Amino acid sequence: MIELRTQTERIPRSISFTLLHIDRYDSSVTKTSFRYVINQPTLIVMIRGSLCIEEDHKKVELHPGEILALDPSSTIQISNPRERPFSCYIISYAIQRTGDSGDAADPSYVNTDTRTGRLNCSRSVFLPHHYLWKVSWQRLSRGLDQLFKDRWSSDPLQQLANHMHFQEWMMFILVERNLQHDTKKDSKKAVEQAIDYMHAAYHEDITVDKLAMEARISRRQFTELFRMLTNRSVTDYLTDLRIQEAKKLLLAGGPLSYIARTVGYRDEYYFNRRFKQIVGQSPRQYAQNKQRSLRCLTLTTSPQRIVADQYMGQLLKLGVKPVGARTGMLRQEFMSSEQKRNCSLQGTVDLGNEFPICLSLVTRLKPDLIVTQNEQQYEMLEQIAPTLLIPYQSASPLEKLRLIGGTLNKSDLAEQWIEDYECRMEQARSRIVSKLGHGYSVTNLLLLNGKLFVLGRHAGYGSFSLYQALQLQAPSLQRKELGEVSLSIEIAYSMLPKYAGDHIFISIYGDSSTLIDSEVWRSLPAVRKDCVYFCNPYRFSFEDPYSLDEQLQVIVDSLLKAQ
Repeated sequence: MIELRTQTERIPRSISFTLLHIDRYDSSVTKTSFRYVINQPTLIVMIRGSLCIEEDHKKVELHPGEILALDPSSTIQISNPRERPFSCYIISYAIQRTGDSGDAADPSYVNTDTRTGRLNCSRSVFLPHHYLWKVSWQRLSRGLDQLFKDRWSSDPLQQLANHMHFQEWMMFILVERNLQHDTKKDSKKAVEQAIDYMHAAYHEDITVDKLAMEARISRRQFTELFRMLTNRSVTDYLTDLRIQEAKKLLLAGGPLSYIARTVGYRDEYYFNRRFKQIVGQSPRQYAQNKQRSLRCLTLTTSPQRIVADQYMGQLLKLGVKPVGARTGMLRQEFMSSEQKRNCSLQGTVDLGNEFPICLSLVTRLKPDLIVTQNEQQYEMLEQIAPTLLIPYQSASPLEKLRLIGGTLNKSDLAEQWIEDYECRMEQARSRIVSKLGHGYSVTNLLLLNGKLFVLGRHAGYGSFSLYQALQLQAPSLQRKELGEVSLSIEIAYSMLPKYAGDHIFISIYGDSSTLIDSEVWRSLPAVRKDCVYFCNPYRFSFEDPYSLDEQLQVIVDSLLKAQ
């Protein structure tokens, strides 16, 4: 016989955080100086740039990733003395607990309002007044962006989700605070935080010495750990951050001098020279070429009948099945196992395998949107229906998904996949670094009907996954000759030793015996050490979400098995 316990008046002890208000301030809409009255326990969270917070002649400067806790009944002055771009959140909250009456004397919970159950946090052990600490900037920003976006939702389920997200976010920052309070940060953690800082403050005057000093380790130790974590030098990493942000600003337009300053270059002419060295064309040429090739559009309604000559994987990942597609998009060998299981293409009309696609067939399908990468056919397609043009080299794979998601009113789905992918990408990089360290090189090859090609950063066949997502380094000759613009170069077999890295990934169409059986191939160090990985060309040729996930897994598995 089982004896049931009788219910008592004791209530399990728990704490709940309530989000009372959340505001976002940034330099584009906010004055450089303003006053703010604190009526509730409040957090100021710095996302980008820096701000000065002053209260009763006490000053503190906030930098990216830093959080400042403030108590009620105070007035602060917020200023931007450096007059540089900034972004921050100001969050007010309340704390509520449950528990039996005997818990009232617990020193962790002082000045409890017996009417509401809320805690007066002015002396709470959670977040003392003017307490400042730093956490991972990327995770911090992602959580707040989602909370801010859905803050006014009237949907009860979304409101519940908001509450749960806020509990998780508060748990995250409190755990980070306790870790920093109770234990000394190790060197690796300090360098990781420096990398987070660089992502948020790339526009500031950042030097290796300053970063090492902030991490409280020697310059030599800092640079070694930094290269181990990123496989790049501090200077190269910072330059890449600045150039990538400059590309976005160039497409939005504006004076070159303003863009240079915004990304951290005080000298417009130096910025122009560095941009051309890395990208292969001047900033203005880059912007003109991009704007000329990319044709975006905004639709008033969500399209239902879509024709595509490319980007099948992107459409399917967003839950859209085209009514017509090119033959190559319908072939089974081009599909991942997940696509085959979950994405039936029955009923999708085959439009032929040629570029351009057949206009008469497209017309008969009566599409309300056409998605294409063919610039030559754009004007003719546009006469049939609204047309989204995304040429192959016009944007990164992730940006292409964003563009398609935005056009289809499915931005949330696109951003969710991108966020999940970037998380998997970071985990994969960490696993590879732990196994292989740094200082090695990776070559990506394509053998097409006996012709051998060395592939650059934007060439497809896994290049994005290798060189951009996982940030693996190509041999120096390959980087020099291909740069940022060239997709590939054809080489003679005899030249292969000059381009071959410590690890080789190769996609093959047709007979491979002339290369694989050659003395040149067998003499390569990567071949002798069994560090050559043969890729499925049908799955490595695309850069849609299904393909990128599969490529990431194949590359990681291959490198982790390396001798």
